[in-house]
Amino acid sequence: MSLNAGQHRPSWFDIRSLPPASNEWDGAAIASSVSSVEAWIQAHSGIDPRRIVLMGFSQGAALSLLVALTTLHELGGVISLGGWIPQCGREVSASWMVPIWRALTSPQQIVHTEPYLPIFCGHGRSDAEIPTYYSEETMAFLRDVLRLPSAFLTFRRYEGLGHAVNNAEMCDVVMWLQSVLGLRPVTRGM
Repeated sequence: MSLNAGQHRPSWFDIRSLPPASNEWDGAAIASSVSSVEAWIQAHSGIDPRRIVLMGFSQGAALSLLVALTTLHELGGVISLGGWIPQCGREVSASWMVPIWRALTSPQQIVHTEPYLPIFCGHGRSDAEIPTYYSEETMAFLRDVLRLPSAFLTFRRYEGLGHAVNNAEMCDVVMWLQSVLGLRPVTRGM
């Protein structure tokens, strides 16, 4: 990862700065990462894809959103924690409603804009690495450009939380998953 001056840091794609610049787009690595997640989904073909919810933090959240919007599978939803959709990944032609995926070997299209793609987005208000407005812009893009119904978009901000997750956010994720997947709450001590 260029940002870490050559030191290894887990990443799905390369970025040079935090917060990521709007023109940063490591198309080859993003395409490879999307393919890896698609391969995982395909390898689990015995599972109803509507029971699969992708979840990621930071770059993993960006990747989860990109996969959920481009996969041919009808997924159960996506959870984005401290994430965003990279700007170059959401350049949309107003007349065609098709994004321009730069630097990918085979162009991808956002295909899942039908009414049912639940998305949970959680973000710390004190996140200096991926500022909260990145998630706010992502939610506006999903709602206003892709026209995903607001009823399927959940956005939570967490006071005092930086580029991390906390118990309050995880509790919200669990409740959201229970709702989206129709799960019953687990009770302890019985």
